[in-house]
Amino acid sequence: MPRPSDSVSIVSGSSLVLLGTIFELGIAFIAKIFMARYLGVYDYGIVSVGIIILSISTTFVVLGLHHGIARYLPRFKQSSDKRGILISAFSITTVTSLIVAFCLFIFADYIAINVFSNPSFSPILKVFAGAVPFAAFIRMVIGSMQGEKRASPAVFIQNIVLPSARFILIIIVIIVGVSAVKVAWAYLLAYATAALVGVYVLYRYTQMFHKVTPAYHFKDLIPFSIPLAISTMMALLFVDADTLLLAYFQPATEVGLYAVIYPLSALLMIFLNSFTFLSMPALSELHAQNQSLRMRKMYLVITKWIFIPTFPIFLALFFFPDTLIQFFFGHDYVVASVGLSILSLGFLFHILTGVNESTLLAIGKTKYILANTTAAGIL
Repeated sequence: MPRPSDSVSIVSGSSLVLLGTIFELGIAFIAKIFMARYLGVYDYGIVSVGIIILSISTTFVVLGLHHGIARYLPRFKQSSDKRGILISAFSITTVTSLIVAFCLFIFADYIAINVFSNPSFSPILKVFAGAVPFAAFIRMVIGSMQGEKRASPAVFIQNIVLPSARFILIIIVIIVGVSAVKVAWAYLLAYATAALVGVYVLYRYTQMFHKVTPAYHFKDLIPFSIPLAISTMMALLFVDADTLLLAYFQPATEVGLYAVIYPLSALLMIFLNSFTFLSMPALSELHAQNQSLRMRKMYLVITKWIFIPTFPIFLALFFFPDTLIQFFFGHDYVVASVGLSILSLGFLFHILTGVNESTLLAIGKTKYILANTTAAGIL
């Protein structure tokens, strides 16, 4: 049996993450409603592509190192090791994020014309390029808090500061005169604001700025994280490639329709994301102690806690898609109702097996994740 302290720690921490996630999704969802209604289907589609380019770029530049931090920090007790892990990971990500941001900005015109056949994408891509280093830094800070098993600072940055700043800036944009480029700037400034808070969080809760000689851990982080980086990029083939393919083959209006149903179906991920945030480092710590039985019991309990509250949400999305779309986004988007049912079914299957990835991360079997996501990406 898992010790009561294991379950209590995960439940209490996950409850905080859950509340933060609900707040984030709620305020982000309202922001998407405003953007969809005030921008229109076409401009909303253009902004959605920019957001996905930002997401893909961020995933690439962090190279899975945020997971590496989350896994290795709980395994070391010395300040020199902890500081070395953080400096090793952040130094790599800083370089890669600046390089990718520069390239995305320089080649924005080429991508807009030769890939999307639409010059309107160019200024959007240039603005989102500036957000890449900030978004990467935030993701690394969240990984650091996960490794320290501190839910509250991570929730504060990711679930409160970032979405709140973004929401306020989008409202300001709507008031002064909405446009796709102005919305992109709202995203960039929101990420910059959250990154500044992230600096304080690192100073307050980690050994990042301690005056201790760091013991660098490049040899631990890179072999662990690189397979994750590749597998994560492959995973994006069936997460974001659909939107990019729509942008390539179809007009921006089709992208706008899809960008409405995807966040609706993604509501199913609330409980999975909340519980896996703290379960991964907890499982990693148990694995380091060779507590296989406690790991198994914890896995089963977490899976049950995730599925029970998720299933009612799935039923609503699957059986009443047109009603939900019209209520939130308006009649213009109802034509995408069948797609919402299909997406929600796919998310349900993902949730049923979602804890597997966290468990593999905890035990360091990132090559299995790479093989799985590569196979899925090819299919």
